[in-house]
Amino acid sequence: MTYENGIVLTAGLLVLAVVAGVIVGMIRRGTLVSNGVIGIRTPQTRASEEAWQAGHRAAVPLLRWVVRVAVASAALLLVAMFVLPRVAPTAAGEVIEVGGWVFFGLVVALLLAAAWKGNGAAREVNDRSQ
Repeated sequence: MTYENGIVLTAGLLVLAVVAGVIVGMIRRGTLVSNGVIGIRTPQTRASEEAWQAGHRAAVPLLRWVVRVAVASAALLLVAMFVLPRVAPTAAGEVIEVGGWVFFGLVVALLLAAAWKGNGAAREVNDRSQ
């Protein structure tokens, strides 16, 4: 088995880490304004600029975990791609691929949790303003 899937999953994890890191930076600087492209784009967060900002501020801690877990997972996959073929050559490809998908799933779950948290914070703002 080739390690193409491991490489693709590693690259995907690193892309998610960079995107989450950029979003965190924009939120902290206050430059992530409501838009149609990037951010937590739910009806609750898009209802007002105040809801948008509150939702994204609430998501920051989980987005930081996205960056950490994605980078650590990518590093583990890279190490596994170099070490496992020498230790367990017959199972290396499958272990790397399954591990990669598990790591990728964990990062996606963290992204979804951040969106949920942000949506809840935006809902609170919207409920107060009604």
